[in-house]
Amino acid sequence: YYNKLYPSCTEQMASEVMGEVVYNFSSQVKNALETNGVDSSWLNQNKLNALTSYAYQNGVGGLQSSSIFIAICEGRSDDEIFNIWYNISEYSTRRQEEANIFNPLNGEVIKYLGNVRNAKVLILEPNIILNTKKIRETPNYMEIKLKNKDLIREAFCLLEDGIKKNDLNLVGQACNISSLANENIHEKVALKEIIEISKNYGAYGVNVAHSGTVVGILLDKAMNEERLIELIRNKNLHKFYKKIYSSDIIDGGIKEGTQWNTSKILWR
Repeated sequence: YYNKLYPSCTEQMASEVMGEVVYNFSSQVKNALETNGVDSSWLNQNKLNALTSYAYQNGVGGLQSSSIFIAICEGRSDDEIFNIWYNISEYSTRRQEEANIFNPLNGEVIKYLGNVRNAKVLILEPNIILNTKKIRETPNYMEIKLKNKDLIREAFCLLEDGIKKNDLNLVGQACNISSLANENIHEKVALKEIIEISKNYGAYGVNVAHSGTVVGILLDKAMNEERLIELIRNKNLHKFYKKIYSSDIIDGGIKEGTQWNTSKILWR
C-alpha cells in the first residue's frame, strides 16, 4: 500500500487506499472464520467491523481467542461488543497520555510508566509484510515465547527505571534486550549489525516491532541522524530497509487533526 501513496498523495487517494485495506482485512476475517468451520452467517456490519479492527492490529491468527470473538459467540449485544472493541482498539491506547503496559486482548492497562523526553527514533522500514498468522501457527510458538520470559522481565525493569529517571541509556538497553529476544520468533534482517552500527555511532539502543517488520534506533533529539543514515547506507542495508526516516517521540493522548471523509470506505 505504501507504494500507492509514495512520494505524494491526495486525500482522495489516501481514502481509497484505506478502503482497500479495510476491504482486504474484512475479507481475510470472513475467510478465516469459514476455514475454521465457523458459520459467518451471523455476521452483521458491527460484528465484522469489530473483528476486522482486531485482525488489523493483532493479526488474523489469534482472532478466535479474542475477547471480541468470544463475546459474539456468547450472544452479547452489539453495544456490548462495541464497548469491548473500543476498549482494546488502537484508539483506546492512544487516549492514554503516558506510555503503559496493557493487555492487547481486553485493553486493560496493567501499569503506567510515564513518558520518554527529548528523544527521537530513526525508523528503518522494509517494503515487506509479516504474516503473523503463520508465525503464531508454529507448533512450538508458545514454548519459544516462554523461553524469552526472563529476558522480557529484565527489559521491562530497565525500561521502567529508564523512563522514571529519564535515562535514555537504560531505555536503550531495554530495547536491545527485547529486540534480540524476539529473534527466535521472527528474525529481523541484519539486526545485530544495526545494533553494532548504532552503538558505534552513539545511539542508545535498537527496538523492533515484534509483530511487524520495522526497526527503530533510539536517539537524543539533538543528535544528527544524517550521519547514522550514511553509516547504514555504507553497509548497503538501505537495499532492504527501503524507507529510512526519523520521528520525534511524543506524549500520547488524542490530538486535534483533520477529519477525513470515510463514508466511501464504509459503504464500499
